Parts: sequence; C-alpha cells; structure tokens
Amino acid sequence: MVCKWCEVTTMFFVLKLGSLNEMMIYPFISILLPSKHYLTECLIREYHLKYCHAGVQILAAKLRLQYWIFSSKRNIRSCVSRCVVCKRFTAKALTTPPIQLPLDRAKATFQELKVGDILLLELENEKRVMWPMGKIEKIYSSRDGASRVIQVRTSSGCLTRPIQKLCPLEVSTSGDPVLTLTTENRSRYGRLFKSSKK
Repeated sequence: MVCKWCEVTTMFFVLKLGSLNEMMIYPFISILLPSKHYLTECLIREYHLKYCHAGVQILAAKLRLQYWIFSSKRNIRSCVSRCVVCKRFTAKALTTPPIQLPLDRAKATFQELKVGDILLLELENEKRVMWPMGKIEKIYSSRDGASRVIQVRTSSGCLTRPIQKLCPLEVSTSGDPVLTLTTENRSRYGRLFKSSKK
C-alpha cells in the first residue's frame, strides 16, 4: 500500500496537502493554513463557537478533518484562552492572604530523646496496638551531631532502629523509681537472688 503525498494549488491559490492512495476511494485532502494569520484565528473561533465552546483537544480533532494548521495546538490554546465566555466559567474567586500562625504552631517541635525514654517501634504490616514497646539504651550520633540511629531494648532483645521508625511515648524511666527497669532478681522481701556458677 503505497501512500503518495502531493501538494495541490487550486485556482483560488489555496495550498492543499493530501495522500493519493490507489486503495482509497476518497483521497484525503486538507487545506494548509499558516499558524499566525487572521483567517486561521477566525476559523478557530468559529469552530469554538460552533461546538459549544469546546476545549483544545476537541477543536484540534474537528479542525484536522479539513484543515492542516501549523502549530495548531498552540494557536487553538491561545484562541480558547481569549474567549470571554470560557473565562467566565473558569474564573477563580479571590482569596485573602492567610493569617500568620502562632509561634508554637509555626515552629517545628522536635522532642529531645535521651537514654531511658520509653517508645514504640513502628511496624509497617502491624496495627499500632501490636507495636512492641522498648527503652532507649544507646543513641548514635552522626557527623553533624544529630541523632539518627537508636539502640532499643525490648522484651525480645536489643534492636537498632532509625528514629523515623520510632514513636516516643513522652514517658521517661530516668529518675522515676516506679518506671525503672532493673535486671536484678529480688524476692518480695528484698533479698537478691544470685545465679549459681557451675
């Protein structure tokens, strides 16, 4: 199937471009139009009103059935943007500038973590109720002095996690005898149990 393109100049000096194909019954011939011309703008405006203020995509599809406009999308977009009726329905209401927030809400509050704080270890595939609780044992600082990685002791052992995966509970065991976790085994009378060395 050989497709030949030809330029045809009619008696009215209208430049046409089409494909003369032997397999086609009706050869497709479209009129060439310059991009920045008054006639082209009037034609786009007429099609815009004819198809009920259609958008750029619809106008480009309808115009390409008969006309070949150079830089058609750019010309159609500029004509549609100048339409007063379309501007009326796409206009946005004026808004007042937002008021300034209070300083306590505008500043980012970062909680200082220290050894002994209680926190939750975030697990992606578990509900928040199932997240394990732990206590900070060691804080690792980076070169810039910021805390990036923390060693946490949980009921299952020690874990090292980045601070993005930790949720502090704002409860500290340092200085509170009730929350202090001791590893010593004592009886209810206060006697210390020692493991036998055998």
